[in-house]
Amino acid sequence: MSVESQEKGLKPPASLNLESRPNRRPGYWLAALAVLMLAGAFRAVLITELPPGIIHDEVWNRLNVQQVLDGVIAPYYTQGGGREALYFFLQARSVAALGENLVAMRLPSVALGTALVALTVALGARLFNRAVGLLAALALASSFWAVLFSRLAVRNMTLPVVIALAAYTLYRALTDDAGRWGGARASRWRARASALRRMRSLARGGCRSSSRRSSSTWRAASGNGCAGAGWGWRRRSCSPC
Repeated sequence: MSVESQEKGLKPPASLNLESRPNRRPGYWLAALAVLMLAGAFRAVLITELPPGIIHDEVWNRLNVQQVLDGVIAPYYTQGGGREALYFFLQARSVAALGENLVAMRLPSVALGTALVALTVALGARLFNRAVGLLAALALASSFWAVLFSRLAVRNMTLPVVIALAAYTLYRALTDDAGRWGGARASRWRARASALRRMRSLARGGCRSSSRRSSSTWRAASGNGCAGAGWGWRRRSCSPC
């Protein structure tokens, strides 16, 4: 900034104000990292021993995972009262990589639970401030129910992660037009929000009827998100639920 502009009382643009950028605050990122490490420890340590035993939902999920590995790809599996497919895709990938064991079955829940804490940090900082985001994430990292469902091979953590990610992308899409990259930057976030909307039915509560209008949605989500990623199983069957 020149001396003349300082004399005239001009201020640099907000995008050039390095002090306002969160990545210039190492203390904040260290605190966020500590919260994430705490969340990961609560969710991963002694994962096969606590909680003890295997609940019936985990057994049903293993049967659905085997269907995915056998190539039976669907948005909704009817066993055990009905379950949405996204979590089974993640479990199938884990089982394919680590083998048939309890760690492989529960690892997606650990990852989802820890990711939810990270999203809470980011979303809280965007909507309120960094302190609120860290406090909310700390509470979530040590919350009993959040920790419990992050240690079981059940799909309960899938929907909160999708909702938090959708809220974050929506906020960025609505606010980033005023940012340094203008409308192009916000349009990328709008595209991500649209992709999350397509995955909504795979996370929870989707495609429970025989309507064919949603078939293109789950086909695109399951094909692009799972088979398209090279996860190692073939799609033998793809019919609307």
